[in-house]
Amino acid sequence: MMSCKKEDNIPPLTTPIEQNIDTLEQKEYLIVKVSNIKELKGEMKIALYNKKSDFDKQENPIATAQVLVEKNVIEVRFDNIPPSKDYAVAVHHDVNMNGKIDTNLLGIPKEGFCFSNNAMGSFGPPSYEDCKFEIKPGTFVIQDLRLIFF
Repeated sequence: MMSCKKEDNIPPLTTPIEQNIDTLEQKEYLIVKVSNIKELKGEMKIALYNKKSDFDKQENPIATAQVLVEKNVIEVRFDNIPPSKDYAVAVHHDVNMNGKIDTNLLGIPKEGFCFSNNAMGSFGPPSYEDCKFEIKPGTFVIQDLRLIFF
């Protein structure tokens, strides 16, 4: 089972997004950094997928994190991620903590959301192809994401 935990002491990292890990004892990992948070309340829900079908249905993530929103930037670290070319992240700011993405009468989200690579869809969520990224052996990846609001 994948583990993920909130890391408050992660040093700020900048480009390149992919970094080599210096010691052999460390495993591959992913850091998801979420910014553009408008309200300091509720939970940030982050889901990691490795299959297009699961991502498209927003079901069966391989790892998840739920973090109380108390800061303008949230950082979550997913440890022991196996190297792969097929990962995608979906993020939702559940402001009222009701467990769903609230929408208006037209189905447009009223809460912030984002996807890996800051991908956006035209009418609905972006494709898995636009969101997917690779974690190479001996590296970690940072997904620096920005919440979207309509």
